[in-house]
Amino acid sequence: MVLTNNGVLAAANFATPLLQAELMKLTLPDQKFNEVLVDIHLNDIHVSQVTVGASAAATADGLSVSLSLSAFHLAATYQAWIMGISSGSGPCDVEVDATASVTVAVGVDCTSGPLACKPHLTAENAQVSVSNVSPVCKGVVGQVLDALVDVFKGAVKQSLTDSAKATIESLINTAANQALEKANLDIPIQGGEVLARFDLTAAAPPSGASGAFVSLPVLGDAVLAKNASTRAPFPLPVLPSGPFADCATSFLQLALSEFSLESLGWTMWSVGALKSLVYHTIIPPSFPIQLNTTDVALLAPGLSKAFPNEWMQLDLALVAAPTANVSVEGGFALAAPLSIDFQALPPSGTPQTAFTLGCPLGLALTLGIGGAGHAQNFTANVTSASCQLSVANSTVGPVDAGGLALLVDFVLSDVLLPVVNAALNVGFPLPSLDGLELAGSSIFYADGFAGVCSNFSYQP
Repeated sequence: MVLTNNGVLAAANFATPLLQAELMKLTLPDQKFNEVLVDIHLNDIHVSQVTVGASAAATADGLSVSLSLSAFHLAATYQAWIMGISSGSGPCDVEVDATASVTVAVGVDCTSGPLACKPHLTAENAQVSVSNVSPVCKGVVGQVLDALVDVFKGAVKQSLTDSAKATIESLINTAANQALEKANLDIPIQGGEVLARFDLTAAAPPSGASGAFVSLPVLGDAVLAKNASTRAPFPLPVLPSGPFADCATSFLQLALSEFSLESLGWTMWSVGALKSLVYHTIIPPSFPIQLNTTDVALLAPGLSKAFPNEWMQLDLALVAAPTANVSVEGGFALAAPLSIDFQALPPSGTPQTAFTLGCPLGLALTLGIGGAGHAQNFTANVTSASCQLSVANSTVGPVDAGGLALLVDFVLSDVLLPVVNAALNVGFPLPSLDGLELAGSSIFYADGFAGVCSNFSYQP
C-alpha cells in the first residue's frame, strides 16, 4: 500500500479540522505574577480563535507536516493590584503569531499479537514556535499594562508553547492511533469459514518513507478461520514499493498480487466452495442434448446398456486450487484442472459415475471496485472461458469427448459462469476504516499484480 505525496497532503488536510477542534479546547493554567509592586492574576486563559492549515510531504524519516496557525487568539481575565490596592480588572484578547511542525513516523504495532498488527503513527520532533503575543486588555494602563505584557510574553507564551505541542502529539499518538485500531483488517467471508486478511507482519520490504511516498507493506490473503496461521502454499509476492507511474497523481495506491488471488482460490477450494452439481432440469428442453442416458449414449454408446433410460447429472469440481496470472498484455487470468463426472441417476437414488471428462479450465477476467462507503472490495467478472475436453476415465467404454463439448460449453457459459460471476462480484474486501471512503478508483494491470489507484475522503 502506497500513500503518495498527494495522499500525505490530503491526509494532513483531513486532520487539520481535528487539530483545530482540539486547540479550541485548550486552556492554560492560571498565572500569578509580581513585578515592582504590581501583582497580576490571570484566570480563564483559553484559546478563543484559531485556524489551522497544513502542508505535508513524505521524507526519509516519515511524514513531514508543517502547520500554520492563523487568526490565533487567546482570551483571559486579569486582576491587578498596585501596592496591594486593586488597580483594575477585565478581559484580555491576545493575538498570537505561531507556527508548528511535526514528523510522523509510520510503522506497525503488534502488541495485541502477531495476527492482530495494525498501522501505527508516532509523533516525533513536534515543534511549536510562538514568535509573538500581543495582549489588548480593557481598562489598563501604565505599570499594569507593562506587567501584563511581561506575563503574557513570559509564562503564558511558554505555557501555550508546551500545551500546543502536547496537543499535536496527543492527536497523533492517541487519537489517530485509536482510529487506526478500528481498521478492519480481518473480514469474514463464505459464511465465516474464510477470513480475507490483511497481514502487516508477512510482507516485505519493511514499512517506511521516501522523498515521494510512504510505503506500508500489507499482505492480502485468505485463510481458514479455524486455522488462520496456515497460509496458502504459494510463494509470497515481491511487489514494487514505490508509486505506480500509471496513477502518479492519485492519493492511494494498492497492489493485488497473484498470491492474494491464489490464496483466496486455494482457501475457497479447501472448504469445498469450488464445485457444483448441474441437474438435468437446468438444460432447456430445446437444447439438442438432454442430460439423460439416451441422448448422451449417442456419444458414449455403452451408457444406454449400463444405465438404460435414466436421468443424469454433472458433478463439476476443481481437481486442484486455481492459479493466477496477471500481466500487462493478458490482464487477469485463472487456470485450474476441472473434472466433470457424468453421473447416472438410477431408481435407487444413488448417483453412479459413468465416465469423467477433464479439462485445463482457463478463465479471463476483468477486475473492478465494488461496494460503497468505507466497505469496498475488489470484484471480478469472467469474460471468457476455455476448456479442451479429454476423457479421464470411463466405466462404460469409449466416449466422444469432443462431441460433448456443446453440452459442456453450454453448462459453463450459461449455467455456471453467471453463478461464478455473482460470487466474484462479492469480491475480495479491501481494508476498511470508519469514515474513510475511496473515490475515483481505477485499475491497471502489471506483470504479477493488478494495481488500484484511488483518491479518498475522510469524515470522522
